Amino acid sequence: MVLGSIAAFIIMYGVVNQELDQGDGTYAVTAIFKDATGLAPQSKVMLAGIRVGEVSKIELIGDKAQVTINLQRRIELKQGLPKPRTVTERDDEGNTVEKERTYYKHGATVSKKQASLLGDYYLEVTPGLEGEVITENGSIMNVPEAVGPEALFERFDEIARDVKKVTESLANTFGSKEGQAALQDILKRLQEIAVTLSDFLNNNSGNLDRIVANAEDISVNVKGITRDARGDFKRILTDVKRITSEVNYIVNQSGSDVQDGLASLKTTLVRFSGTLDELNYTLQNMGEITDKINEGEGTLGVLVNDPAIATETEKAISGVGDFVNRLLQLQTIVELRSEFYVSQSALKNYVSVRLQPSPDKYYLIELVDDTRGSTRQIQETRLQTDPNEPPVVREDRVITTDDFKFSIQMARRWGFFTGRFGLIESSGGLGGDLHFLNDDLEVRFDVFDFGEDVNPRLRTSMAYSFLSSLYLIMGYDDILNDETRDFYFGAFLRFNDEDLAAVLSTAPAPSF
Repeated sequence: MVLGSIAAFIIMYGVVNQELDQGDGTYAVTAIFKDATGLAPQSKVMLAGIRVGEVSKIELIGDKAQVTINLQRRIELKQGLPKPRTVTERDDEGNTVEKERTYYKHGATVSKKQASLLGDYYLEVTPGLEGEVITENGSIMNVPEAVGPEALFERFDEIARDVKKVTESLANTFGSKEGQAALQDILKRLQEIAVTLSDFLNNNSGNLDRIVANAEDISVNVKGITRDARGDFKRILTDVKRITSEVNYIVNQSGSDVQDGLASLKTTLVRFSGTLDELNYTLQNMGEITDKINEGEGTLGVLVNDPAIATETEKAISGVGDFVNRLLQLQTIVELRSEFYVSQSALKNYVSVRLQPSPDKYYLIELVDDTRGSTRQIQETRLQTDPNEPPVVREDRVITTDDFKFSIQMARRWGFFTGRFGLIESSGGLGGDLHFLNDDLEVRFDVFDFGEDVNPRLRTSMAYSFLSSLYLIMGYDDILNDETRDFYFGAFLRFNDEDLAAVLSTAPAPSF
């Protein structure tokens, strides 16, 4: 049974090690990012939703980040066809400039993607369609930059400045004394033209019914234009002024007949004047709104002008980044152990998960199938009426059940010594580990079960790693108690499960 158990562990080690070790089946490529925030070594690289590699190294090259990626050799990337194009960028002074950049058409791309609301990022690659195949230590030239919260705030600030310029231009055009005088002069001339057109329409009503209907349609269209195209209204007013000058010239040439026909147009022009009043009211409201925003009034004004909001937002983003970095550094170490107890001729099995956020600290969660089972001591008291027997009888019973035991421990390492304390096999206790030969040799001791027997349960063992992740172990259990003292030996497999760490970092928090 012992030899069969050891053979099973060796087979399991070969299967797990084959899945974990993919170094010989990968090749390295590089990519230059303007911002590598959220990326870390061992970050996932995905293609069509399937993991095909990982980030191996991130280093600073000038003012940009060079990211080295290990991809599976079956993934073939193509460089693409170089094509120049003009892009718009900002220089060091914040001015918008146009620069010539080379874009590799139909080439492979790599971009940073967000995997969850916590801020965890991964890289998404596309293989490309044309060009030469990217070989070992080659470079992916097409690196689309993701739009982050800082870029969105910067664009919002640019939009706010453009809106302010537009409102200032409108206020200078229609709010000054010169603009108002020009509008009054135009309206005065239009009124004179209305009188002339009224006389003209009285003499030519039958011929001008169609003209009046068209004029009403034009007034409706003008109202829609003034509502939807306020920015072009200045140009429209200039055209109207030129048209009125030409109409005035025609009226002067036509004499009294034209003056008699313009009277009925007065109503239409009055409607047009009302439209101008509505436009002036709308522009005045827009000016008041932008003034309030600049003075910091209202929610939008506070958002634009209060620097405390930007500071708090930066703190929040920094805090989320620290939390995500801690999750990325979390190591999940799984241990499967089986031990054979000589006196009992039985196996004892362990399944352990070690959550290790840093090299000098970890939390151990362990499920134990102990051959000794779970022991409970029960004391019963009975009253008797038989005069030949004692009136009170006390009976102590020890009940052993085949239940699983569990351990929850917190450990801290100082040099070659690691101290542990917590629950050890469903009982309070403490322990320690001594590490030698680059951690290949471990000497352990545990003390627990202080109230179950006469003396506490003291267990010592020694484990040695003769292959990567595979250990042999031997030791003494319950040394201080003669009746239950036993010698044991066995083996265990210990490996770092990165997939389990990814599940722990992206799983949603439970709610109660």
